[in-house]
Amino acid sequence: MMMNTIKLMMFLLLVGISVSCDRFLDIKPKGIQIPEYYDDYLRLLNHKDMMYADAGFVSYITDDILLGDNSVPFGQFEQAQEASQNLYAFAHGPIFSGGASDAFYEKAYKRIYTFNVVINNVGTCQDATEKEKQALIAEAKVCRAFEYLSLVNVYAKHYDSVTANSDLGVPVILSEDINKVYKRNSVQAVYDQIFKDLKEALPYIPDEAATPFRASKQFLYAFTAKLYLYMGKYGDALTAALKVDQDQLQLIDLTAYSINPKANGMGRIWNEETGEVYPLPEDNPEAIYARYGTDFLSLSRNVYASEDLKAFYEYHSILMEPWDGPAALLFCDGRYAGGMLDRNGLRPARYVITKGGMMVVSSEVGVLDIPPQDVEEKGRLQPGKMILVDTQEGKVIHDEELKKQLADEFPYRTWLHENRIELDKLKSGRHIGSSVENLREKERVFGFTQEDVEKLIASYAKDAKEPTMSMGNDKPLAVMSEKPQLLFNYFRQQFAQVTNPSIDPIREELVMSLTEYIGAVGMNILVPNEQHCKMVRLPYPILTNTQLDLLTNIRYKGFKTEKLKMLFDVNEGAEGLKKSIEHLCLEAEKSVDNGVNYIVLTDRDIDGSHAPIPSLLAVSAVHHYLISVGKRVQTAIIVESGEVRETEHAALLLGFGASALNPYMAFAIIDDLVKRKEIQLDYNTAESNYIKAVRKGLLKIMSKMGISTIRSYRGAQIFEAIGLGKQLSDTYFGGMPSPIDGIGLEEIARDYKIMHDYGFENKDGRLDFTGEYCFRKGGNKHAWNPDTIRTLQLATRTGSYKKFKEFTNLSDHKEAPIFIRDFFDFKRNPISIDKVEPIESIMKRFVTGAMSFGALSKEAHEAIALAMNSIHSRSNTGEGGEDSDRFKPQADGTSLRSAIKQVASGRFGVTAEYLVNADEIQIKIAQGAKPGEGGQLPGYKVDKIIARVRHSIPGISLISPPPHHDIYSIEDLAQLIFDLKNVNPSAMISVKLVAESGVGTIAAGVTKAKADLITISGADGGTGASPGSSIYYAGISPELGLSDTQQTLVKNGLRGQVKLQVDGQLKTGRDVILMALLGAEEFGFATSVLIVLGCVMMRKCHTNTCPMGVTTQNEELRKRFIGRSEYIVNYFKFLATEVREYLAEMGFTSMEEIIGRADLIVRKNTKCINGNSLDFCKLLYMPSKENGAAIHKVIPQIHNIDNVIDVDLIAKLKDAIDNKSEMSLDRVIKNTDRAVGAMLSGTVAKKWGGEGLPDHTINVKFRGSAGQSFGAFLEKGIDFTLEGEANDYLGKGLCGGVISVMPSLRSTFEASKNTIAGNTLLYGATSGEVYIAGRAGERFAVRNSGATAVVEGVGDHCCEYMTGGRVVVLGPTGKNFAAGMSGGIAYVWNYNENFDYFCNMDSVELSLIEDSVSNKELKDLVRKHYMYTRSELAHKMLDNWNKYVEQFIQVVPIEYIKVLQEEKMKKLQEKVAAVQTEF
Repeated sequence: MMMNTIKLMMFLLLVGISVSCDRFLDIKPKGIQIPEYYDDYLRLLNHKDMMYADAGFVSYITDDILLGDNSVPFGQFEQAQEASQNLYAFAHGPIFSGGASDAFYEKAYKRIYTFNVVINNVGTCQDATEKEKQALIAEAKVCRAFEYLSLVNVYAKHYDSVTANSDLGVPVILSEDINKVYKRNSVQAVYDQIFKDLKEALPYIPDEAATPFRASKQFLYAFTAKLYLYMGKYGDALTAALKVDQDQLQLIDLTAYSINPKANGMGRIWNEETGEVYPLPEDNPEAIYARYGTDFLSLSRNVYASEDLKAFYEYHSILMEPWDGPAALLFCDGRYAGGMLDRNGLRPARYVITKGGMMVVSSEVGVLDIPPQDVEEKGRLQPGKMILVDTQEGKVIHDEELKKQLADEFPYRTWLHENRIELDKLKSGRHIGSSVENLREKERVFGFTQEDVEKLIASYAKDAKEPTMSMGNDKPLAVMSEKPQLLFNYFRQQFAQVTNPSIDPIREELVMSLTEYIGAVGMNILVPNEQHCKMVRLPYPILTNTQLDLLTNIRYKGFKTEKLKMLFDVNEGAEGLKKSIEHLCLEAEKSVDNGVNYIVLTDRDIDGSHAPIPSLLAVSAVHHYLISVGKRVQTAIIVESGEVRETEHAALLLGFGASALNPYMAFAIIDDLVKRKEIQLDYNTAESNYIKAVRKGLLKIMSKMGISTIRSYRGAQIFEAIGLGKQLSDTYFGGMPSPIDGIGLEEIARDYKIMHDYGFENKDGRLDFTGEYCFRKGGNKHAWNPDTIRTLQLATRTGSYKKFKEFTNLSDHKEAPIFIRDFFDFKRNPISIDKVEPIESIMKRFVTGAMSFGALSKEAHEAIALAMNSIHSRSNTGEGGEDSDRFKPQADGTSLRSAIKQVASGRFGVTAEYLVNADEIQIKIAQGAKPGEGGQLPGYKVDKIIARVRHSIPGISLISPPPHHDIYSIEDLAQLIFDLKNVNPSAMISVKLVAESGVGTIAAGVTKAKADLITISGADGGTGASPGSSIYYAGISPELGLSDTQQTLVKNGLRGQVKLQVDGQLKTGRDVILMALLGAEEFGFATSVLIVLGCVMMRKCHTNTCPMGVTTQNEELRKRFIGRSEYIVNYFKFLATEVREYLAEMGFTSMEEIIGRADLIVRKNTKCINGNSLDFCKLLYMPSKENGAAIHKVIPQIHNIDNVIDVDLIAKLKDAIDNKSEMSLDRVIKNTDRAVGAMLSGTVAKKWGGEGLPDHTINVKFRGSAGQSFGAFLEKGIDFTLEGEANDYLGKGLCGGVISVMPSLRSTFEASKNTIAGNTLLYGATSGEVYIAGRAGERFAVRNSGATAVVEGVGDHCCEYMTGGRVVVLGPTGKNFAAGMSGGIAYVWNYNENFDYFCNMDSVELSLIEDSVSNKELKDLVRKHYMYTRSELAHKMLDNWNKYVEQFIQVVPIEYIKVLQEEKMKKLQEKVAAVQTEF
């Protein structure tokens, strides 16, 4: 009964939020456990455990046994363990004495296991050439042979030709079956296998290897010679040895070396005359091959989920469509109470178990007052984990036990093995080509342009990633374009803002998966059954032509498929298109009735009279039709389409119901490019790169919505349509909202007929350039073109208002519309302009966009600030911080201070000093041109000034995470607003959102979270760098977002509490007026300001090669900067003058009178091919006419900061603040006391700036449960001690203060095994210290750029994006440690010897604490930890330091190592140069 109940609960949870386990097989585990792609196998073979060379074994290879000196290269021989001596000398008899630990045998077979994985499985990869795969297999076979020679010589009798066939050797294992019992093979059999491996590997091994860690033919010959020597076949040994290239051989003169009695380790053997030590393995000239495992990390210690548990998850992943997002689910049936956390750990769930048997689970600690002495255990629910309480038995059932019981209940492994097909393991003898007949003709039929080929497909194929672009999208919306449009172009991606945060698909790849299943779910999924496993597993949903052929020809295990044509007769127009879609839907239903497991929709058979049905229309129509007849889950939809060329197209097809797709035209174009040598790659590599690029792009698009798996994304329709007619949407797209109505089948058929006829009429020649991505004469219209750029620059440089009016005439009176507002005009009732408010007050409503110092040059950034300050308005720092030198006025009284200080996800340069020097603090949730994405400032752009401003190191790459890691909900946002308002009570707190449908609802939450101002950023705004799919396919026009926000806030009576600001391609006074009528009180300008400063829209911002010196850090290019702050002042004066003129024409005296007056907007006659289909009634609706609510801000927000703890602290610590006198206080704290220390720090920073107070000036001791953001932005000279426990965000933005946390003195539990602090500690810390005697939650020290911390255990994602500082972990870590870490150092106590499994090795290197500097630093930090927290664990370590220090791992970013080495080299060169100068 108990198991059935648990199973039912488990199932209901799986249905509700998906399987959220950290080893869910659809979610590829971190690192090396489940290789899938070629790079995974390469990483396996290149893992440090596989290729680290030990000094002793180099000597073993080269026969350099220095027994004459009673020594070996790593120390004195007699000091080595007995086993080491026996191994080294090939001693006969037992190697290991009784009771000795034999680590060598286990490690060797674990390495052999890895080599077998590579040999037996890399051939199934679809993303590598056959040559690449064979080379990798050969490398693995050499490795395996080398292991077997070591094993047979250590654990068997030496080779004797007479008895070798009967002498017992070692087991020869060639498979990955770890459950099988293996017997010892004969010595002869082992040698035979070694020879076989070497023979098979030889043809694929290079003549020379790049490093001694890789095999070469020279090594194989030498290795063969050594084998023959062991066998006593000296003639054969000589023959093999003579094949070695003698020029490559070098011998070390051992007579030159002696023992240095004063040195240890490798330094013991040295050349006394030169001082050189015996060379390290990788530098040993005799070691032509040096590959072995380490002593301190071993693959054998990696953590694997049981095969049964994996099978359990795989089985259920077939049935479930998982969903992602912050969720802590609690459930109860009267006897069992349980909880489960989402797989990403986005919701805090803390628990306390008392000695009396009570368990309290809550999102925060401190909700109940439990005496410390009564607490038995403090913990947290971890990502993807479950916990169950059996109240009848009085026991807690933890995750591992619970899931094991469930996994063992049915034979899931057997069911999967016998029924499931894995596509990547299927083979076919058929040759399926990639070319198509009449390529140019079909390219035009499917709407390809030369830009599509050159900028998209060629880029994908060459670089294996989407092209990066810049400066935003200023071409017409698809519905307004004069050119025929693919249906894809009408859709926009949706993305997460505030809630359901986006994911980093690169650094958090471990939770992402593109694995898909296709087939029919035709039975009751509530009843476990092996028939559910009759599915085909796809590693990703992009199919090559060969894979599609395999799928359509599977004829076993009950699989059946059918192809249906998605074509229509072009001569029948819209009616023909409609009939063809209806026929397609009926055919699909018929196929389902006939038991077809998956349907292939194909447009391959186009001809002179038949055009393709838009693949998106066909897929969505079939998908929704099958849902309507109750048959959708009984089949899968595969699309074989010539339209598909980029990531957005793939995402749309999958999002509207397809399970997989085959972009055959893209493959044909790649084939053509390869044949014409326009891509210098072979076809297989180019095709593989293209698929990789699409896969990466899909992961990025999914991650914007906080979705981890493609199965969550498929069919979810997380898009919105702009310009799609309601009837079309209701009929074929499930009623997807379209805010301005739009086209129907008539217009679609028209456009596809134009492309079809153009293709068949123009069968040869070069494709057209249509100006998709930048202005091109005769191509698509662009708002920024040579005429508008030249006219604006001339107007502002000469101070000519007449010329400015020429510019606005060009912008406002285009030949055809580009933006929605181009359809609008406003009512007029003229008054005298003298009655209108002056331009000075109008200009105060203008702000510049958030453009960071780093994206912009120093000159451009400062010119903007100088201009905005001179007109008493506000410039924005952007996310890159600001040089503190700019906070003070210049000698002439002018100011370079940016009034708006932005707080973005990277928290670069966000300190208390930075915040108190703001008039407005803007929280950037998203950016218009790339919503839901983070960013990266490459190391080459991070010079000394930028590094100082961002509190980093020159040359280190700086990553902005996609989400704010302290904002996973509106409540979290409210906390950050509260934090910032405490630091600077006089500043406005604003929140920047991006326009999308539903943004008004988000804005309502933001208003309730106490924001003073909300910015709605249009999708067509500029950017310094973004993937093309984000610029062109994410977000919507600012008019739509602003209207939605205005209407929602007015309807809910919230508009009067908050200001609205808008940005996105605003240029003219008319733009300002129309946006004001839609509800905006302030207006942001960015691209236009850059153009005024000299930008000519070369769109090269992301390359650091801006020819005008505006968006570059290149010193030579910056010299070309000709912009001046006066030009910007002229621009805004002209703009305000024009606004003033329009106000007079309308009959209003001030801007405030027109804000929110959408009733004054009228539609004007506009030349647009689809204009008559557009309806703007929803956009112009005014709810205030019904409820009489305010339509602009009329009252201030109430922030409730007058009675926080800090008010009392500041009063009592006045002498310390004013005079730097040392003072101490004691306080009781509870979890409703939030952001304690923030206001105190702001007060200190306001008075003393970044230098703060002298160390330990203010000392405050707290007792109890601290609320969120304890010690946020704590300034230098302030020490907080907390006896009790802390919630989330402790030490957020720490900038010099010291925080120590320890359990209450009355607590009896073991601190180091209990969680006493929450998630996301030290987020964005720049300096200071934190000591925690206990464990913390997820994302400890995320984006730490300078603080020092010691903690006794952490959750997932510790040290993520860290760029500086030190972190010491004296306990267990969660997964994905050091992901994206580019600076600083971490020390981890690896007492379980499994840290390599939990560490993300993509950007860091691991090592033991081998040098005295690191040893001392670590010991000092542990000592300070003990001093601050009385930690028992620290005390134990310090008492036996030499033992414990050997168990630590040092984690150092590779990029950081490189920068330090370059710095050392630079200093050395400077010294040499100085010496040379002296002489």
